[in-house]
Amino acid sequence: EKDLTVAMQDTCRRLEGAFTLLAVHADHPDRVVAARRNSPLVIGLGDGENFLGSDVAAFVEFTRRAVAIGQDQIVTIRPDSVVVTDFDGNSVETDEFEIAWDASASEKGGWSSFMAKEISEEPEAVAKTILGRVHDGLVDLKELEPLGPDALTDIDRIVVIACGTAAYAGMLGKYAIEQWSRIPVDVELSHEFRYRNPILTPRTLVISISQSGETMDTLMAVKFAKESGAKVLSVCNTQGATIPRESDAVVYTHAGPEVAVASTKAFVAQVTALYLIGPDGDWLRQYEYGMPAEVLARHRATGRVLQPELRAEGLLRRFLRTARAQATGPDKGSEGNQRKRGRDPQDLLCKSQFHDGHLLRMRPCRKTSSL
Repeated sequence: EKDLTVAMQDTCRRLEGAFTLLAVHADHPDRVVAARRNSPLVIGLGDGENFLGSDVAAFVEFTRRAVAIGQDQIVTIRPDSVVVTDFDGNSVETDEFEIAWDASASEKGGWSSFMAKEISEEPEAVAKTILGRVHDGLVDLKELEPLGPDALTDIDRIVVIACGTAAYAGMLGKYAIEQWSRIPVDVELSHEFRYRNPILTPRTLVISISQSGETMDTLMAVKFAKESGAKVLSVCNTQGATIPRESDAVVYTHAGPEVAVASTKAFVAQVTALYLIGPDGDWLRQYEYGMPAEVLARHRATGRVLQPELRAEGLLRRFLRTARAQATGPDKGSEGNQRKRGRDPQDLLCKSQFHDGHLLRMRPCRKTSSL
């Protein structure tokens, strides 16, 4: 008589396509056997109990300890044990991680809607995405280290792949990365990417963006990019998801769960992550125009990017200029006309204040250095 786990292994070896399977048996009431291929599956580790779900949100109310299941793997859970194997029955080592948020983050908490709640959480999502990634005024992404010490210096082209709202974040990221790294960036929809036979080389960096980390079109595009020899960096909001595990490196956004269908804080966090990737010191190499002399000297001496608050000033200046033009018209809102009225456009600028990786606040700034 075959064991339930062995039966699942035999079955999965005969299957093709994408699936997550769970099986129970009347003769073995103390166990659940599950398998996955190209579909999400996560284990929750409790005290005298264990859980299975497609996402950590399914069991975060009961435990914050979790294990992600890899491609073509089978898990057998009992109340006091978890065993993971591949489809051939070979034992597989797993890595446990702690969920970075609790059950209250996925509740409405007195707000009229999840969207209203999530919009209010946008500043926190931005701060958490920046947290720990800015040191001594410099952007420093340790998450890029798996790409190798010299991997990013040889990049000559970047391709951003995403679907829906994530693709819009990629379009914003394109402007930032091209401005700061002087490397050409293309943004493509994941569901079209593999079917047009794109040109990818070892000097191509593919950046995938997915809030859930399980977007099937993006996952297939990531696999295609790796098979084609490109390096893959993912921007994701979900720990233990499939796309980060299939990528060479991942930058998590830490926006927390997003329940509303229309993306708000996750989108803002994705844009923030891309703006951090753009000026990371390991591969920013040509953007020196308009730097103050002392910052330029530091940049050339260290190979690292200048203070992010200076970058924020430049971005905010453009945002404010656009906002004034939309509100008053290009003639009334132009800098020349502002000066004729005795107002310096710089007076309208707000400056980002960073300290030890935290985005502390936005404050009015009377005068800023020229960028």
